[in-house]
Amino acid sequence: MELDSSLLDKTFYELSRKFHPDLFQGKSDKEKRYSLEKTSLLNDAYKTLKNLVARVEYLLDLEVPAPEKERTKVDPALSAEIFEIQEKIEEEKRTKDSALQAELASAKKEVESKMKTRHLSLEAYTKEWDYLENNPAQKKTLAKTIRKTIDEITYLKNLLQSIETGGRVHH
Repeated sequence: MELDSSLLDKTFYELSRKFHPDLFQGKSDKEKRYSLEKTSLLNDAYKTLKNLVARVEYLLDLEVPAPEKERTKVDPALSAEIFEIQEKIEEEKRTKDSALQAELASAKKEVESKMKTRHLSLEAYTKEWDYLENNPAQKKTLAKTIRKTIDEITYLKNLLQSIETGGRVHH
């Protein structure tokens, strides 16, 4: 699951130059469609591989698919924190209270710190995953931990966006 970012960039740009639609301007409609399809696939793949969470989710689903609709539960303490911050956001929207604004600014820093910690954990899990190449039982256990971490990153990302925009957190 680890990635050589410079090799990814180099390969992406090489393939982008090969399939770029401008190179197919004088070609048949079939060749133009081919170019557009390949460029679209290439861009989607690059975007997925470049983003740690998206890459890990994609590769994990290929190797250890989660049962349909199975999602891990977020830690109750994190859920309580999300709920508390949501309440502060709503109250701040109603009252424009400067003390609440300061609390939300502080909460934002804390959420950013938690996201960073979970990203670092996810990076460590990807290294561990690569070393468990021939151990399906340990990979299955680690897959649950990885999915839980990804879910928490998603919750924190939504919470951070909610703090920044003063809106509701969407799960």
